[in-house]
Amino acid sequence: MKALLVSYNLKGANINQKTTLHQTLYSYTDHSNGGKYKYQREGLLNKYPCIKLNRGVFIIDFNYKNKVFPVLKRSGANVKSIVIDVSRGIFNKKS
Repeated sequence: MKALLVSYNLKGANINQKTTLHQTLYSYTDHSNGGKYKYQREGLLNKYPCIKLNRGVFIIDFNYKNKVFPVLKRSGANVKSIVIDVSRGIFNKKS
């Protein structure tokens, strides 16, 4: 099956852009009322078959590239991607 190896960096972005992108891509814990309540917010990469390899590097199913790439481009990320072939069960395994 086809997948994309995606690498991005945010060298030209300010801290607000970096934080917004990382919260959009990956899950985060939201605190309210002085820390009394905690909510786990789901990230975009949690919704689609994906494997995070390292900071700014992940593999995603090729069918979902149109969901992720606009978010990366909107944040001003420098994105590089390579189409790769992976086995079908790679996204089902949790490492």
